[in-house]
Formats: sequence, structure tokens, C-alpha cells
Amino acid sequence: MLHDVQHDTQGVKEVPIQHDIWRVQGKGRVCPRPNCFFCHAECNEASYGRPRRRRNSASERSHLGMAPLGVRAEKTPTATGWSRPNGPLPLPQKPMYRRDFLRQSLASSAALSLGWAACTPAPDRRLPHLGLILGLVEAEMEADWRGTLEAVAATGYQYVEFGGTYGAEPAAFRAALQELGLRPLAGGTSMAPLQEDLNRHIDAALEMGREYLVCYWPWLHDGTQVQGIAEVQGIAETFNEMGAACQAQGLRFLFHNHDKEFFPVEGRRPYDILLEETDPALVGMEIDFYWVRKGGGDPLDYFARFPGRFELCHIKDMDATPDQGITTAGQGIIDFGAIFAQSEQAGLKYFIVEQDKAPDPLRNMRDAYAYLSALRF
Repeated sequence: MLHDVQHDTQGVKEVPIQHDIWRVQGKGRVCPRPNCFFCHAECNEASYGRPRRRRNSASERSHLGMAPLGVRAEKTPTATGWSRPNGPLPLPQKPMYRRDFLRQSLASSAALSLGWAACTPAPDRRLPHLGLILGLVEAEMEADWRGTLEAVAATGYQYVEFGGTYGAEPAAFRAALQELGLRPLAGGTSMAPLQEDLNRHIDAALEMGREYLVCYWPWLHDGTQVQGIAEVQGIAETFNEMGAACQAQGLRFLFHNHDKEFFPVEGRRPYDILLEETDPALVGMEIDFYWVRKGGGDPLDYFARFPGRFELCHIKDMDATPDQGITTAGQGIIDFGAIFAQSEQAGLKYFIVEQDKAPDPLRNMRDAYAYLSALRF
């Protein structure tokens, strides 16, 4: 005895019944349902009072994958079992009843009510080249430079930016970086030492295998005594000269900003003047997002006005206090997702974590990496 469900087409009630399956006059199985896909046989009108179902025609049997009348269908083995010569029988189509229609209609209405946002894919871009400036862990480097480099590499950083070698021989320091899979990316100093002996700093960068030489401070004073636009234009001219000297040796010259470059001089920001007066082929920018915000600037505005000029960036966050202090990336108010979404427009290639006077350098280093490596935009 097989059990099935008899559907009441006048409503939605379903009543279980029993189907007797037996053979009648040697003609195969019978079924009380006149449109049964499972037996393809004549139904028993004597037992159930329903009209006798005609036998499938030759064309219908071919369409359904059945063998011709009087011919046994040969099965063939497949990787998943046995198959019929004309393919498997089609599955029966379940009829749609009123409650199914209402359920699907409500689901469709709910999906449409979400609007296009429901169809918008989640952001999946991530930062490609994460590095660390070793000044964040300076005390640890001075105490145990090898062990600290191992911790940096174990965290997941791929690139390092640094000045000196913390008491180690340059060759030994570079060998350790190579062994740990850390790439020496950039390093530099302020304007005064660069002006005194630029070639020495170029040679040191080449010895360590760096790609970039960075000027971290453009002023010969504290940055609050700028003598008009002419002084800023003179700095831009010096940058072009230094950039040409670096380019001749296979290096790229960069300028790293602080907030002083955003304090207006004669109605103009020095940072804007430096961008306008320097040759993009000779001078690139290492933009520090925190100091841009601290000085009252907007990184996205600079990306739009000077596309492609910003090759490296320093990443630290700004806290929500009135003093706008420095905190670990991801723990402040800077919207890094919005900034990095425009990284192609900016020309950004490398993303360097920094945090001045970090309270717990190793922990802050790890927390910043965890946030930035998980960030999608």
C-alpha cells in the first residue's frame, strides 16, 4: 500500500488517502489519479468511478523518455547510477495552490520593498600593501631590533619604513628583513640634513634597498614662521632638484606632510603650493591623513584636485576629544573606508601604519593591522 495526498481543488485542505497498486489484466500498474506521471497506466474506473485513462501515444512515450510499446527499455550505467536511453523521466510539476501563491507573493513584495539596496553587492576591496613605520615601535627596536622585526612580520606586515638600523650593521639589518619577508620601502629625514648632504642619504637608501627617499619636514624652523608664499615656492624648487637627483639614482622622492602645511600663508595653504609648484615626474607625496584633518584639510578634496600625486600614506586615527589626539587606526573618527575607496584616483600604492607616542606599541601595531586587513570598501 502506498500513501499519497489527495488535493481539494476547491480550497486548500489536503486529505491523505490510500492508493491501491495492483495489476489488472496484465496491463501494468493502476492508479486512482487520472493524470499520474508515475504509472502511465490505465486507472481503475470500477474502483474509483473515474474515467479510464488512455494509453500514452508513441510520440508522448518518446517525449517522456519511455520505450515504445512492447519494447523493453535498455538501461545504461552512468557515474551516478543507471540512465534511460532517452533521458530521465520529467519530474512531476507540483500544482500551485492559493496559499502557495500568497506565500510567494508576500515574499516577492518584501524583496521589492527593500529597493535597489538589496541588490547592491557588499564592498569587497581591501588594502593591497600594508606596511609599518618602525618609529611606532622605536623603543622595542632599540632594545631588540631582531625580535621586534620578527613580531612585525608575524603580525602580517609586508613593508617597513625606517631611517636608521638601530645599532645593527646595515648588511645584517637588510639580511634580516629579507629573511623575515619584510620589504624595505622608504625612509628619510628632514629638510636640513637633506640639504647638507643629499648624496649620503641617497646612498644609504640604495644600500638598504629602499624605493623612496622621504622629506618628513620641509621647514628650516618650527613651521609657524613662514615668510610668505615665496618661501614655500623656494621649498618646491628644492624638492624638484632633490627629486631629479633621486631619479638619476633610481629612487623616488616624496614629501610627508604635517598640519603646518595647511595653515594659510597669504591666503593660501602651503600644501597646495607645494603640489602646484612641484613636478609630478620628480616629486610624489606621502600623505598623512591624520595631519591633513588636524590642519583642516580633506584628503578626498586633494585626491580630486591632484589625482595620482599620492603614492604612499600614513595611517593613524583621530580621537573624538576637543584636542583631536592621535589614536590607533579604526578607533577614532576618520572614515578610512571612504578615503580608501578613492585610492586609485589618489594614486596610492602602499599603506603604512603609524602612531606617534603609542601607549602600547606592539598592541597598537597589531590592533591597527587587524582593523585594516579586515576593512572592505
